Amino acid sequence: VAACKSQTAYINAQFGLIEKSLMDYDECIGIWRQNGNRAGLAGALMSMGGFKTNLNRLSEAKEHLVESLSIRKTLKEVNGWTGSANYLADVYIKEGNMEEAIRLLDEALMFALSQTPLFAPGICRLRTNIAKVFISEKDYEKAELHLEKALELAINTKQQYQLHDIYFELSKLHKLSFNYDKALAFYEQYHESKQRVINLNAATKLKNLEILNKVEITEKEVEIHRLKNIELKKRNKIIIEERKKSDNLLLNILPRNTAQELKKFGSTKTRSYDLATVLFSDFVNFTAVTETLLPEKLVERIHLYFSAFDEIVTRNKIEKIKTIGDAYMATGGIPVANTSNPVQVATAAIEMMEYVKSQNDPLFQVRIGIHTGPVVAGVVGNKKFAYDIWGDTVNIASRMESSGTPGKINISGVTYELIKDSFICHYRGKIEAKGKGMIDMYYIESQR
Repeated sequence: VAACKSQTAYINAQFGLIEKSLMDYDECIGIWRQNGNRAGLAGALMSMGGFKTNLNRLSEAKEHLVESLSIRKTLKEVNGWTGSANYLADVYIKEGNMEEAIRLLDEALMFALSQTPLFAPGICRLRTNIAKVFISEKDYEKAELHLEKALELAINTKQQYQLHDIYFELSKLHKLSFNYDKALAFYEQYHESKQRVINLNAATKLKNLEILNKVEITEKEVEIHRLKNIELKKRNKIIIEERKKSDNLLLNILPRNTAQELKKFGSTKTRSYDLATVLFSDFVNFTAVTETLLPEKLVERIHLYFSAFDEIVTRNKIEKIKTIGDAYMATGGIPVANTSNPVQVATAAIEMMEYVKSQNDPLFQVRIGIHTGPVVAGVVGNKKFAYDIWGDTVNIASRMESSGTPGKINISGVTYELIKDSFICHYRGKIEAKGKGMIDMYYIESQR
């Protein structure tokens, strides 16, 4: 039962169901404690600690991971010891306590190196994490030493899951050292190894994709065979170009997962998300602006701003939903659920605001509003279909925008609680939101 609870906790975490995940972890830990299974308890504490680290609940995470590491030291589990040490080091790194992170990782590494046979995955990850700390401290010589040893071990023991992390850190290290040839070489190896890992994890998906591609190619070939005097090389080129055009067009309208579902089944299902962060932006006094500028100039300026917003949204891994006149709407946490979306959306909002201010155009001043909560998402209509989201979260996010001030990012108290460790915010008090009553509101001032 405890093992099952641990797995359901992990799955719920992947779907952003934070409270359900924490409840399952608590039940799992309780069962292991009651039955005196120390190895199981240490593993569950490590998983819970890692999850809370991702939630930035660092003091709680540290408590779980310290206990996990203590148990595994007693049991002298090389696998478990290195795992708990790596997770606990992540907490110290987030706290900025690099000295303690290095001490902990060095201790775990010395233990792992003393064991026979060597536990290669754990040693590789420990050396990689140690190198990350040295890179952040600009001690590139020590960082390179650990990464080279990790790389040699990973290659000799065929550790595909470790290689792409090692290559990435080596690329970053040489870039910081201005050795761009080596940085590029390692970056290319990183992408190659990453692809091998993807292949290992997604064999079934790749087989299905191959079948789909074969069907599409066959359909195109039947059509092209009707044309006379076209060489085989040209036929293949047309197939690739046409498929790329149709895929790109669909991806401009819908998220990738939704587009693939629509291509495969001809329709899509609406989905519920327990944790999504909705952003609205709106240009102030836009009606007056429309009376000031010629229509062509107005469209040109809106296109400039929205194109920049599109790039910012994509870079921060959140989803553009739509534009309505001068309003821009985006959402984090869909179509793939995650727990990082409040921070991602807040980061994007700051970049959007900075871009608008950088244009130094008094006619275009923007308000941004953000709220976090559950939403339902899907495709509506049969013609000119569009991906959209619904729910009270959307309405409150819109109220956050309209209740704000030009040049400010106004967020709800719910969003504030999820990002307060990453951003400096100014409390505005409880403010009346049309149709929603009194709501705690904050202005985001800057990132920490």
